[in-house]
Amino acid sequence: MARAFQEAFAEGFSRVLAIGCDCPEMTTKDLQVAEDALRQSEVVVGPARDGGYWLLGMRRFYPELLSEIPWSTETVFRRTLECAAWSGLSVSLLRQLSDIDTEADWIEFLALNPSINLPLQVKTELPKVLIH
Repeated sequence: MARAFQEAFAEGFSRVLAIGCDCPEMTTKDLQVAEDALRQSEVVVGPARDGGYWLLGMRRFYPELLSEIPWSTETVFRRTLECAAWSGLSVSLLRQLSDIDTEADWIEFLALNPSINLPLQVKTELPKVLIH
């Protein structure tokens, strides 16, 4: 992720959002809110229910937000906020969403979102392909 931020800023972008591809609840409105928040704050974070985050945005590259982070743990979000505070960075928070890390996460997501119209094969086979 650090490299993606570095490359985007090196190409001249003034605001960069990195999103997780495992957050089916995320909408285009969430991205618009994140972009707007990044105009006001140096950093924007979308917390995930599992203690991580589904989006991280920066107005310039702040490597400290990506170092010394215990990745794939329930403390990623908290540690990121601590690093931002230690660096004196302003932070905007987005709404909390779920991400899909396990088959159980996928099953819970489907149960909480019964109106999603997916073929049965996608509902049952997709998590096995993506997660395992």
